[in-house]
Amino acid sequence: EFTSGSFARQIVFRPGDASVVYLPRTDGLFQSLDGGGSWSAIGTASLGSSGGYDLVIDPASPAIMWLRVGNPGIMKSLDGGSTWNPANTGLPTRTSGTGCPSAGCSRSRTRSSPTPWGWTSPAG
Repeated sequence: EFTSGSFARQIVFRPGDASVVYLPRTDGLFQSLDGGGSWSAIGTASLGSSGGYDLVIDPASPAIMWLRVGNPGIMKSLDGGSTWNPANTGLPTRTSGTGCPSAGCSRSRTRSSPTPWGWTSPAG
């Protein structure tokens, strides 16, 4: 069941089988086996209530999936989303709760920015 106030950024179809659909939401990862007619949460034992933001499925092996979550960052599944493990080896670590790439920076939203979010360094 979907949680009120949660949102999704994408809908992902399993390569080779459009009846299997994934919906990464801020309240978890959901799967439909009937083209979106009904949904169920998957991977809850290893994802908990962590929301998913971006999902990528390996087109050559659809059981391999990567999911960007708030914390710890990137999760990887080898079994179609039933279980997940952190896959952050080699990636830079975040230095603040805002995801800033360096210590002391801040995240701000301005209408004049070419992108909705911009990073501000400690020096300005």
